[in-house]
Amino acid sequence: MQQFSLKQLVTTVLKFWYIPLILALIGGFFSHSYAKRGYQPAYTAKSSIMIKLKHESSNHLQQQVDGELGLMGTYRDFISSSKVMNKVHKQLAQNKSYKGTISALKKGVTVDTTADSLIMHIQSTDRSKSVAVKESNAVAQGFKKQVATVSSTSKVTILDKASTKNVSASSFSGKKAILYGVILGGVIGVLGELIIGGLLKRK
Repeated sequence: MQQFSLKQLVTTVLKFWYIPLILALIGGFFSHSYAKRGYQPAYTAKSSIMIKLKHESSNHLQQQVDGELGLMGTYRDFISSSKVMNKVHKQLAQNKSYKGTISALKKGVTVDTTADSLIMHIQSTDRSKSVAVKESNAVAQGFKKQVATVSSTSKVTILDKASTKNVSASSFSGKKAILYGVILGGVIGVLGELIIGGLLKRK
């Protein structure tokens, strides 16, 4: 087996420095192209709801609103709870084309709130545009039906339903693919240098 001293290794690497550089560039290019060709975007659908009081009193309106604002964090946690998600998943599963799991549903759904606002945005992310829309709307409807579990004096109004027309898609980022390709190409290039150096040493 051909052996190299440290000095010979350094000399060989420096002499054929362009080989790993070229292979690293080629590896990065092809890795990026391959990853982009097989990339599937994740779609995010959003529905908006508002929490309101069933019976508003003009004499105590501010206190009532403050009370609802104080419950927004609880509402957000309740939407993500198993109590809501299990019923939403059961409803979605009635459609045979829906193949999502409860864990995937919980992972894909996020609830956003804004300070001093009674409006909540329910977002669902999935590789399927239609599934993301169905999940977002189903969670909004599920919470509307079960809000009385948290507050018997509150009601939910759906302001905007999720639609396939206004979903957002994740953009492709090939940084990791390029990095992996560059590393692989560079390693192959260094090995190629050593092979070439070994062949030259024999002569």
